This record gives sequence, structure tokens and C-alpha cells, in this order.
Amino acid sequence: YGLYIQNPITEQNAINNELALSELVLAACEDTVKQDQFSSFSQLEWFNTANFSNQFFPTISSLQMLAPFGSVPQATINSGSILGSNANFSHSQLDPSFFENVPFKGAFGSEDWTTGWANWDPQNTAY
Repeated sequence: YGLYIQNPITEQNAINNELALSELVLAACEDTVKQDQFSSFSQLEWFNTANFSNQFFPTISSLQMLAPFGSVPQATINSGSILGSNANFSHSQLDPSFFENVPFKGAFGSEDWTTGWANWDPQNTAY
């Protein structure tokens, strides 16, 4: 599932606008949301609230990432990716001094900042 709000307290936080999920991009989820069978709160309707600007895509390839699932993942984005622009840091619950304002959505733009920092082969690395 892309989204599953299971806890009634968390659900109430969503209803009260205390839970913020905006500018979120989910892809390749078998089901976009899992609706709690004991709740009448529509998670899908809430997630699709227009000013949240959330998006679902059917496949990972829809995001135009370089190679996110290789033995050495490359999560950078190709030119023309929907992740490449329109990042929004204006949400009232964000501390703007904490974030680097970048144009892309997610952790990666065209630069792979994991190079020299992350180890993608821990089974074969002596620490």
C-alpha cells in the first residue's frame, strides 16, 4: 500500500489538519491506499485533497529515475522527470531553515550525494 492510516488517533489528526502529507509522490503501489475496514474516514479522498498536491503513479519508471533498484542504486532523476521541479517548501508546518530549498522533489536531483558516503554492499564489506 502507498498509504495506510491504521491508528484512530492518527486518523483524527488527519481530520483535524494536524497530520500533513503534501507534495508526496507514490509510485508502483499495488493499492494506493488501504482503507481501514472499521472507519468511515476516506484515506484516498483525504490524500487527494487538491491543495496537498499529492500524486500516485502506476510504475517506478513513470518517475524517470536512473536505476533505483540496481546492486548499486542510482536514484538520481533523468531530465524531464516529474520529480525534477515544483518542490514546495512553503507548508506552514515546515521549518524553512532546516531544509535546503531545491527545485526537485525527493532526496535526489541530478547529483548522487551517496557516492563516497553510502555502502551498497554490506555483505561483502569488512567494517
